Amino acid sequence: MLSSKYLFIIAIFLLIFAFISSFLGKDQFQGDQKLTINKISLPGLYSIGIYDGLFGPGQGTLQLYLFGYLKISYLRAIAYSRLATFSSCFGAAVTYITTGHIIWSYTICLLLGSLSGAQVGVRVAEKLKPNLIKPLLRVVTVALIFQIFANQISGN
Repeated sequence: MLSSKYLFIIAIFLLIFAFISSFLGKDQFQGDQKLTINKISLPGLYSIGIYDGLFGPGQGTLQLYLFGYLKISYLRAIAYSRLATFSSCFGAAVTYITTGHIIWSYTICLLLGSLSGAQVGVRVAEKLKPNLIKPLLRVVTVALIFQIFANQISGN
């Protein structure tokens, strides 16, 4: 099992890498490609899946960077990212339920928050101009980096 110290280092490294790589390329989620399995998408999604299983925070942001690189439209990228997040959470829920390690009050609150957030997010995403998406993702990435640092410093 990896210690929290190593998970912290991995998370920070990947988020900083995603932030720096966001400045490469000129695309602004204006492509219309569908997600296909290729030498970039398969290892990219697999790596993000491992990251999500080990750590979690920022996996949706990392997916959006990957989908932008793959020239997938923003709304389609959001849909793929939400589906991946749902699948991950569903798998975790099944694991916790079958092992009896679930706190139902938290689970219901998280479920309702996730459903509400997804609905608001999709409606906001439809109104965003493509040239605003990458700067917004960069701000979110920096905020995640700061949050992870703050959690590490405070011991949470």
